[in-house]
Amino acid sequence: RRVSAMSDGIDVPTVLRLAGWHRRFGQTKEIAKRAYAELETKADKGTDWAACEERCPYGLRIGEQIRKAHQNLAENTE
Repeated sequence: RRVSAMSDGIDVPTVLRLAGWHRRFGQTKEIAKRAYAELETKADKGTDWAACEERCPYGLRIGEQIRKAHQNLAENTE
């Protein structure tokens, strides 16, 4: 069963992909931050991620990853 790609309007796959760019590729950090800034809905909502995490076939701690992604990607852009 597939986890919904969006939760409360947050595009989870895109946020996690941008977080990966930010973490792994030094030269793309600013690109990732700009792309995140352009997302309609940021990942700073107080979303309850328990349902997504229960359905995730990879056992990812989505809530923790999304919160950390927002902290890193929104840094110096808000």
